[in-house]
Amino acid sequence: MGTLKLIDNFQMYNLNKAEKATLAQTYKALVEEGTTSSTPDQPSVQSGEEGYQKLNIPEELWNRFCTAEEYMSDMTMQSTASEETPEMQAIAAKREKLVQVCVRRVLESEDMPIEDEQEAAKKLKIVVSPYKGIYKKTVKEKISIVNGFLKDIKKEEYAEYVTTLKLDGYIAEIEQLHNQYCTLKKQRSSRQAEKPDDMTVEAQSKILQDALDDMNAYANATSLLEPSEETTKFILEVRNLFDETRAARNMRDSKRDDDETDEGEGDEPTEETPGEPTEETPGGDDDRPVVQ
Repeated sequence: MGTLKLIDNFQMYNLNKAEKATLAQTYKALVEEGTTSSTPDQPSVQSGEEGYQKLNIPEELWNRFCTAEEYMSDMTMQSTASEETPEMQAIAAKREKLVQVCVRRVLESEDMPIEDEQEAAKKLKIVVSPYKGIYKKTVKEKISIVNGFLKDIKKEEYAEYVTTLKLDGYIAEIEQLHNQYCTLKKQRSSRQAEKPDDMTVEAQSKILQDALDDMNAYANATSLLEPSEETTKFILEVRNLFDETRAARNMRDSKRDDDETDEGEGDEPTEETPGEPTEETPGGDDDRPVVQ
């Protein structure tokens, strides 16, 4: 008879935020794999039970873990991403490109041989010139800039010149994209405002750790009292997950220690002679910061 293997305790406290999120996501996937069972005739069929039920994990515990896992993943994405989602970034890029197209169209039309276009360009030049550097601005600044651009370029006194330079379609597209962007930004802000008070890495880490310990205990008990191939497979995969996570963490810590050692090696510090008082520095050496 082979040796019965169980899941050992695993501490998440010395993992960084991304590592905790990855561990929780993978563990969740391993539990959910228990939802299906395989047979020779039917390689993958629904078993009628959720994976956590097969491991006798209470539904409340499973839901608590899944919620914390989602929060941790969300916080990890927020800390590594910009203020915009990928969809918002794509919309903003197209919007800003169209603004630049309008600006270039106006500035280049000053040299056109057609008198009407020259006149329209002269009238609109003062309107569009302030918006040439939109790419260099921050996300928040760009919103105000596009608002200002649309407000200025759509003024009634410029309508004739806008039409002359065939900018109506561009402006309509910019306005549509800008409205879409602002809607997405508002929705994102609302979702972030709805987060619970315990939406911190520390709080969610503790929830994940406690839930992980409890679920491991249920899985171990199930393996002892109701042994099955599925439970044994789950335990082996979780043990492998923990081993791989430990190895990756140890490698990261080892590399960090090596880097710190390299930084600490070098020439021995030399002893400096305190500066003598002078007319410029009557008190001798002054370690106060110099404002430049």
